[in-house]
Amino acid sequence: MQLKTGSKVRFLHEVGSGIILKINDKTAVLLDENGFEMEYPIHLLVPQMSASEDELLKAVSNQGKINIPLKKDLFTKKRKGEQEWKVDLHMENLTDTHRNMTNHEIVTFQLNHFKAFLKTAENAKIGRLIVVHGVGSGKLKEEIKLLINGINGAEIFDADYTEYGMGASIIERKYNIR
Repeated sequence: MQLKTGSKVRFLHEVGSGIILKINDKTAVLLDENGFEMEYPIHLLVPQMSASEDELLKAVSNQGKINIPLKKDLFTKKRKGEQEWKVDLHMENLTDTHRNMTNHEIVTFQLNHFKAFLKTAENAKIGRLIVVHGVGSGKLKEEIKLLINGINGAEIFDADYTEYGMGASIIERKYNIR
C-alpha cells in the first residue's frame, strides 16, 4: 500500500500511531495520537490494520478456525515485479484489549493472526512476506520459524536490520514444489 495523506500508521520501532498530514521526499509529517505534529522517516511507518477488534477476536475464537478478514491492499507492495506483503504483529496493532492477557494468550493471539495472514498470502500465491514480530523474548519469532520450517518450498530469515530493525523476518516461498 502506498502511504498517502490521511493514512493511519504505526511506528515500526516504537509504540504509537498517527495520521499522515504531509509527505515529503523521505519523511512524513504526522499528527500523533496525542495531537502533536512530528516528522518521521517514511520507511519506518507501517499502515495500521483496518480489521476491527471485534472482527479479530471473533475470528480467533471461531472454534479453532481462523478466518480473519485481511484486506490485502493494506499489505501489498511491488518489489522488482513481484508482490510482497507485510504484517505487523505487535499487539497494539491487533487489538486494544490486550492489557489483561497473559503472555501465552498474547503469543497465541499473534500466531492466530499470523496463520490467517499466511493462509491469505498462500491463496494469493504471494512469494515474499515481511513479518514484523518485534524483539521481545523471541518466543513469537521461534513459533513462526517452526511453522514456516514445516512448509515445503518456504524459507525464513532475518530481515534487513537497517530497514526493519531486529524484530522482523522475511519469508520467501515457492509454490508448486513437490
